[in-house]
Amino acid sequence: MNNEKIEKNETAGQATKASGERAGYDVDERTGAKVIDSIVLRGDLSGLGPAERARFYVQMCEGLGLNPHAQPFAFLRLNGKEILYATRGATDQLAAMHRVNRKIIDGPKVIDLAGTKLVYAVCEASMPNGRVETATATVPLTDPVNVLMKAETKAKRRATLSILGLGVLDELEIETIPAGAQEPGGAVDLNQVNHLAEAAEESPANDPTPDPTTAHPALGGFYTRIGEIELPGEAVAVWMKYRAELAPLPVADREAAWRSLCKRTEEVGRMKNAKVWLKKAIAEEDARKGNAGGAADSQAA
Repeated sequence: MNNEKIEKNETAGQATKASGERAGYDVDERTGAKVIDSIVLRGDLSGLGPAERARFYVQMCEGLGLNPHAQPFAFLRLNGKEILYATRGATDQLAAMHRVNRKIIDGPKVIDLAGTKLVYAVCEASMPNGRVETATATVPLTDPVNVLMKAETKAKRRATLSILGLGVLDELEIETIPAGAQEPGGAVDLNQVNHLAEAAEESPANDPTPDPTTAHPALGGFYTRIGEIELPGEAVAVWMKYRAELAPLPVADREAAWRSLCKRTEEVGRMKNAKVWLKKAIAEEDARKGNAGGAADSQAA
């Protein structure tokens, strides 16, 4: 089980790294509905139950290529609402995967702001595709031995989260929030996810691959080819070859075809939630070939 998780995280990390764009992640349908209601509408994760919280946490981590068992994120109750923040290990891993180049362009140095002594630093983050962003960090001058390093680290982490489009706080930012406005959030029980996964593996498949001889004529070759896939990368080629033929079909048929492809990818790649990896890999292949419309097609199912 642990080896499979490590392999999956490495695979997701490679797909994320190659994109050179903003970080992204996906959640399954049953988790997504609760997340939208809890986070998007109310900005509060406390509405998720233990199992939903664990599923969301794991799917977010794995979608970003991070190992959830390393606890790259933690929960915090801030002003009555529960949110996620990035721990110290998350930003460095994300920077490496996305090839984010970070450099301090100003400071760290001591400044006087309205009579208060602060240590100030500015970090510039850049990506292979040419995008550049800067982030500023300030730290109270209370620990002369470590404060310069802390200001530099805080600036780099803030720049990383900013350029990757992840709207979460960094661990060092939590230190500057008044103690009365925050308290530790609830814990994540990853065993909840393991139990659900084991139950799913023991239950019969809900969406078995149709028989090519009885499927829609346009799908016969597609399902036959799915059965021949031996490596995850072959699934990308199969989808790109057949998606034009699948496009005119009813939505239900397209969705069934996509789920079958994801299922086969999970089997040969020993991964879970292959949909995330497939979407990224297909988008990268489209970008490489200059096919701007293909990415949208891959998300239609």
